[in-house]
Amino acid sequence: RTELRRADRVAVDPKRRKIVVSDGDQILVFPAEANGDVPPLRAIRGPETLIGDGGGGGPVAVDSQNGMIVLSTRRRILMFDITANGNVKPTRIIDGPDTAGGMFVAAYDGIILSRTSSNAIGVWTINDSGAVPPRFKIGQGVIIQGRGLTMDPKNQSVIATDKELNAVLTWHVPEVFALAGGGAAARTN
Repeated sequence: RTELRRADRVAVDPKRRKIVVSDGDQILVFPAEANGDVPPLRAIRGPETLIGDGGGGGPVAVDSQNGMIVLSTRRRILMFDITANGNVKPTRIIDGPDTAGGMFVAAYDGIILSRTSSNAIGVWTINDSGAVPPRFKIGQGVIIQGRGLTMDPKNQSVIATDKELNAVLTWHVPEVFALAGGGAAARTN
């Protein structure tokens, strides 16, 4: 009944008390209190979602403040409304030569972090769309095989793990957190 087939990554929406699972070519949403073989509340899947395009899903994150599910595939970053269900088009798509994605993603209050084609942590916002470069790159020339990624808003830091370096890396980046909330204005380019 869970419809889980290839559960890969998980994110939590603490504001709405939901568990969001990236599962191959679908995203499944469960209540936080779910226990056992329970069906998902919602399933985002089908050709319109673009999740299966280019190798299937990948890491998933939730921007609770803005009600957005963010999925980083191998080719693009897909954003869906937190209430999305069925074969729905993404609300926004970030793609282009610098959105390699697929290894890690994090989201917080309008900020999206994902892997770039140059193996850095790219910074976008939920207002970005199309073939846009990241607003910032973090860890360029340092990250080799990044795996885990999170944000520490209180300390204005980005924290990543690197498999090759066998390390946990932290960057203090107040300029990134200045994009949070109202600072994440739409681009003019």
